Amino acid sequence: MHSALTRYTVQQLRQAGVSQEVVRRQTGVSIRAIRRIQAEEPIEDPSDALLRQTRKLGRPSTTARFRLFVENEIARQGRCPHARAPSACSA
Repeated sequence: MHSALTRYTVQQLRQAGVSQEVVRRQTGVSIRAIRRIQAEEPIEDPSDALLRQTRKLGRPSTTARFRLFVENEIARQGRCPHARAPSACSA
């Protein structure tokens, strides 16, 4: 994932009319990523923390779909099912 500052730089350079090839050389971002970044909503504040909160960036969690099931099982059993490692159940 490219930082918010890199994304902001790419957007600003492209908005200024700089070619994708020149942007690639200056930032080290691939042409494909430059096209993807251009298609995103404009970045107002190049803060990484703010960007992660407001946009769904990165790969989706592979375990998120099981979270509700696990929480329900723990509530149903009234205890952590990991007798040897109870800290695995604490959030």
